[in-house]
Amino acid sequence: MMTESQSMRVDATGGGAAALGVLLVLSLFAIGVIRHPASIDDIGGPLFAKDVTVVMTYGAAGLWVRRQRLTKVGIALRVGAAVGLALGAAHIANHVIESFVPLGGRMAPLVLGAGHMLLMLALFCVAGSVAWARTRSTGFAVVGGVWCAMLAVLIGLAFAFTSNLAFEARAVLRLQDAFLASGMRDSGAFLVRNSLEAARRHLSRCLLWPCCCRLPVACSALCSPAPGSPPC
Repeated sequence: MMTESQSMRVDATGGGAAALGVLLVLSLFAIGVIRHPASIDDIGGPLFAKDVTVVMTYGAAGLWVRRQRLTKVGIALRVGAAVGLALGAAHIANHVIESFVPLGGRMAPLVLGAGHMLLMLALFCVAGSVAWARTRSTGFAVVGGVWCAMLAVLIGLAFAFTSNLAFEARAVLRLQDAFLASGMRDSGAFLVRNSLEAARRHLSRCLLWPCCCRLPVACSALCSPAPGSPPC
C-alpha cells in the first residue's frame, strides 16, 4: 500500500506534465514565427516576447509544483490538476466546434462563448471548493483553482496552435474579415499574430481566477458546521 510520500512521487499534481506542455507551446510559437516571420514585425515582436516570458513562468511553476512535498499543498494541487484536465478537454472541444462546426446565425458564436465561460467558472469553483473541503484553507483553495486554470490554459494553447498550424487555410478563412481589416498582407502571419494575441489574453486571465474561487469557498466555510453544532 502506497504511503502519502510515495503517492506524491507519482506526479498526480501535473507539475511534470506542465513543464512538458510549456516546451510544446514554446515550440509551437517558434514554428509559427519561423513559418511567418512577418508575424513578429512591429507590435508582433513585443507580443511574442511577452508570451514567451509568461509561458516560461508557467514552466517554472510546473517545476515548483513537481518538487512540492507538503501534504495540504499536494492535495490542493492534485485537485487542481484533476479539474484542470477536464477544463482542458472543454477548451479543446470549444476550439473544435469554433473551427470545424458550421454555426448558423449571429447568436450562435455568442451563445457558444457564453456557455464556455460559464463552464469555466463552474469548474474553477469546483476546484476551489473541493480543495477547501479537503484542506479547510482558503489559501490552498485558491492554489487549487489557479493550478486548474494554468494546466487548462496550457492544454488549450497547445491544441489550438497545433490545429491552426495543421489546418492553416481553414483557420485563415475563419478570420478572413479580421485579416482584411488588419491591413496585413500575409494571411498566415496574421493568423500567427492573432494566435499570439489570444494566447496573451488567456495566459493573463489566470491572474483573475482566484477571485472566482473565493465565493464558493466562503459559502462553504459559512455553511460548514463547527464541531458539535448542527449543519446550517
